[in-house]
Amino acid sequence: MTLARAHRHSTLLSTALLCIVLALLGAALRTDRALAEVCAGSEGSCPYSAAQIIGQRAEGVLRFPEAVAVDTQGDVYVADQLSYVVQKFSAAGSFETEWGSFGGGHGQFGPIGGLATDAAGDVYVLDSAHNRIEKFDSNGNFIRAWGHTGSELGQFRFYSSESPTQPPGGGIAVSGNYVFVADSGNDRIERFNLEGGEPFQWGSQGAGAGQFSYPRGVAANETEVIV
Repeated sequence: MTLARAHRHSTLLSTALLCIVLALLGAALRTDRALAEVCAGSEGSCPYSAAQIIGQRAEGVLRFPEAVAVDTQGDVYVADQLSYVVQKFSAAGSFETEWGSFGGGHGQFGPIGGLATDAAGDVYVLDSAHNRIEKFDSNGNFIRAWGHTGSELGQFRFYSSESPTQPPGGGIAVSGNYVFVADSGNDRIERFNLEGGEPFQWGSQGAGAGQFSYPRGVAANETEVIV
């Protein structure tokens, strides 16, 4: 082999090796990029090479169930504190439907402090984050809402909480033609008709008879209200 031919052979070999190295580097960069996308925030340490979402929040799964109510048909409604949905189950525990998401619009919630149902099967949801009551039919269709932050009649201070160790304030019960709400931050009980009208209140802060200190639980029948 002449010197010139040997030089050309060496050059071709070097070029081929360079192409192989560049190809390997490109593959490694693509792999690292893919892993970075899958393992966002992992700072380079990733225990898996792929990820996918299986289902959504709720769908029969309970994380921090905070409120429960039962309607006249025996269906059970459950609200997780931090899933921002109301889930409906049969009396035997079979998942039926759900509604809600995080936010302040119709059919949206922050942490839910209480649930109640009336004789017609409508569902009342105490949205602690937005200091209001939302009313739905049994399938989750929005009917109306009332209340906002304040201490005047018809207003609430529930003091929402995003911590599972600190449940949100507020309590709600329905009996006959009335909705009873434990207005925790204002140390009182408020009563409304089933449409949120005709507000009435009683109670004040203190330890005496008829006074309260951050009431949260409330129950009612045709003649009595228990706080």
